[in-house]
Amino acid sequence: MFPKQAHTGNMKGERIDRESLIAAVETELPNVEHFLDLRSGEILIVVGGISGGDANMGDLDEVARDNRKLARRVRAEPDCFEPVPTIEPETGFRWMQEFAPTVADPRLRRKIQKALRECADQCFQAFRRVLNSATEQERERWFAFRNEKIAEFIDAWLDGRINDEL
Repeated sequence: MFPKQAHTGNMKGERIDRESLIAAVETELPNVEHFLDLRSGEILIVVGGISGGDANMGDLDEVARDNRKLARRVRAEPDCFEPVPTIEPETGFRWMQEFAPTVADPRLRRKIQKALRECADQCFQAFRRVLNSATEQERERWFAFRNEKIAEFIDAWLDGRINDEL
């Protein structure tokens, strides 16, 4: 599904949960943060942020209590957890722009370029609409292209942010 890059994904002998890391960088939900546990390679999800209050834990359900405990752990041991970046919309838009010239069918290529050029706020939806009218092969090419870009994004982050600290 996602190409394995030069980065091994190993941290002090432990394997990084790459599929969870991919999901984390793609997450665009408000009040959801992801952290890489530098000891285990596990991706942790904190809902509501790590600065959440320390309200009476008895007032919370089990999931909320577990989330609050995890947020406290991240706050208490900041050197053990690395915040996972998300892919900014500008980056995703740039990837679509980079993909457009690679489309072999000139008519489809022009439609994609026009959709990206003329979109105001709904660029991703405009791109998807045009791509949905393309052949399955062309859609698969887009997803392979995008997956490669995500892998490069993750590897650059890991190489630049994590390996320097280990």
